[in-house]
Amino acid sequence: MSAVRRSPASQGQVTIFGIGSVGSNSATSLAQMNYRLIVADGDRVSESNLEGGRSAFLPETLGMYKASALEHTLLRLGLKVEIATFRRMVQEFSDQEIRSLGAQSDAVLASFDESEQLLRLNGLLYEVCPVVYPGFHQGARTGHVITTIPGVTACLRCSMGIRSADQLRTLHAEPGFPPDIRRVADTVVRVISWLCAEQGSETDRLLDPARNIIFLDNRPSGTLDRSLSVHLLSADRNQDCAVCGRGFGNTERR
Repeated sequence: MSAVRRSPASQGQVTIFGIGSVGSNSATSLAQMNYRLIVADGDRVSESNLEGGRSAFLPETLGMYKASALEHTLLRLGLKVEIATFRRMVQEFSDQEIRSLGAQSDAVLASFDESEQLLRLNGLLYEVCPVVYPGFHQGARTGHVITTIPGVTACLRCSMGIRSADQLRTLHAEPGFPPDIRRVADTVVRVISWLCAEQGSETDRLLDPARNIIFLDNRPSGTLDRSLSVHLLSADRNQDCAVCGRGFGNTERR
């Protein structure tokens, strides 16, 4: 873990697993808003990460670990952010470490595409803290942002209507237009800001615990108003779900 750089006053603390296109853009925006960050990614910055401005990394970070590259980028932007970095993939963290990071955070951003690890995170963190799960669909023409809040919303498994990891299809490094990527990242930042503001102290029509799935259509037909291409969906907690069902009870947000 890197040394932590202190900031005078922060909006909250966010842990981010996965510093790719959405993760790096979201982290940069959160840093500009003075959030403390804990970021984890074991990959290195590649040429594809730098193409077309899909990620927030600067060109000189090519070949660096993404977690370190993000810290370098934020410092070059003049942001005095409190940040701790891990050069590890989520599968390299123990269950105890993941729960500990969640317990330290106002929200966790799961911005990676390994289906088994997404469901592992869901199982480990649902009771611990709010978690935000962004995703793209083919060609980034559409995307979604799913939010899970302990005891309030359905978990990721129930929100997506799946039972096992093999039902969760992931798109590894599929290219998308930078504006579409940033639109999902901007939505992530809005959700996290709302979560850290105690859910509702700031009015935002996109954010509603009763409808925890935000569907974004980046190619709306017949309209130039992109606000019309946002759909809020709800998901029920399956009473038989081992994560958020009957056995979870009525635990309030911590």
